Amino acid sequence: MVVEVFVESQPVLQARETDLSRLFYFPSGRDLHPSSVTVLGRPTLKESIALSFKNLLPNTGLLSGVDYFQEIDALGRQPYTDFLFFANQLDFTTQMKLLRTFNVKHLLTFKPLTENGIILIGHFPDYLSWLYKIEGTIPRAYVVNKTVVENDSRAVLRLLSSAGFDPTREVVLDSEIPMLPALQLKAMAKIVRYENQLVTVATSADSEGILVLADSYYPGWKAFVDGREEVIRRANLFFRAVPLAAGNHTVEFRYEPRSFTVGLAISLATLVALGVVTTLLAFRTRKKTVQGLES
Repeated sequence: MVVEVFVESQPVLQARETDLSRLFYFPSGRDLHPSSVTVLGRPTLKESIALSFKNLLPNTGLLSGVDYFQEIDALGRQPYTDFLFFANQLDFTTQMKLLRTFNVKHLLTFKPLTENGIILIGHFPDYLSWLYKIEGTIPRAYVVNKTVVENDSRAVLRLLSSAGFDPTREVVLDSEIPMLPALQLKAMAKIVRYENQLVTVATSADSEGILVLADSYYPGWKAFVDGREEVIRRANLFFRAVPLAAGNHTVEFRYEPRSFTVGLAISLATLVALGVVTTLLAFRTRKKTVQGLES
């Protein structure tokens, strides 16, 4: 049974090995979207289903706690669609430059790759796949102090993929943050808590900088620097960023959508109203009981 294959064998990658980085299924340099799977072999139907789980193909990686950059969604987000259109026209080396900027550390394929910039981790004949490591991947959280402002998606992607762009020192933002870049920034960002609706990052820097969190820029997220709310900027088209003064800071990203706040307010108001009505009814009932006893 497929269930037995899934339980008895291990996937090509464990969540603990990703270290808050992403896995990317590389179907073809001409189309990076995981819309189809082609393997060098003739697997049975049972083996084909098992291959999806053991190779952690999107969206099956979620079951093993593995994150990835690709989307399989009937309502595709425009930045992701723009990324696909742009990246499918690039050569392999430039595609890898974009992926490492997007926190992608592992590359899964169903054919061997011989290009530079990647390291073979393992060949899995039972799964008909190869797993590679992309060199120089940007971490999930980091601090830079050089900014470029650009709002057009394709212009952002051109900047990120250009030879002169160094993601370890600079970031593309959707709005300006006045800042004098230091020639030798000494900074650190450490994720101390990482949950679906809460991320806490401890930072330190010898001059002002920008904390970049390579997680989705999405409505409902709020940022707090040392308890004070700070505006989240869109970073590198997909991610979140907040400005930091020099020194040590604790930054919290909390998912608090307005719909949740409104719903909570309505629920509390309803509970209060029910409490008032219940109290009034109880009071009237007691009053009638007392009047009945007196009569």
